[in-house]
Amino acid sequence: MSPVDCLNFSVNESEADKFEISNHCALFDFTVYTTVVGLLVVLGVVGNALSFIVMLNDSATSATSFLLQALAVADTMVLLSALPLYVLPNVYPYTGVLGSYYELYMGIMPFLWPIYLISYTGTIFLTVLVSVNRYEALSLAHLPHLLHRNDLPDGSCVGQPL
Repeated sequence: MSPVDCLNFSVNESEADKFEISNHCALFDFTVYTTVVGLLVVLGVVGNALSFIVMLNDSATSATSFLLQALAVADTMVLLSALPLYVLPNVYPYTGVLGSYYELYMGIMPFLWPIYLISYTGTIFLTVLVSVNRYEALSLAHLPHLLHRNDLPDGSCVGQPL
């Protein structure tokens, strides 16, 4: 068997045996999903907590500060919902630990997946909202300066009716 054959499927095997994962693929899944993604989840939660605390202690209570706090919370929800979806299911095939969760995984998937997608959609929405907020703050801040110019010949403003 080659190390790339992750399904162990042949014509003589039964339906139940074709989904058994080889040791090479279990090691790969454990390394990528449990170790790397798990580390990214931990670092992301710590980073979001720090940014939330910094924005909470910010003296200016602006809309940007509030939106960044909300983005940190939504992003933390995405990361925490990724734990039972991506990190934990790949522990059992390689280590043999969390066997009960591995059996329960497909039963709770219909409840975990919508939680993940709702928080992921919220993160995308808040990212777009922060971008629009920053666009308005930076680009449209110069608009009154352009509309109310004092160097016009008659001293009137461009935006005002004659």
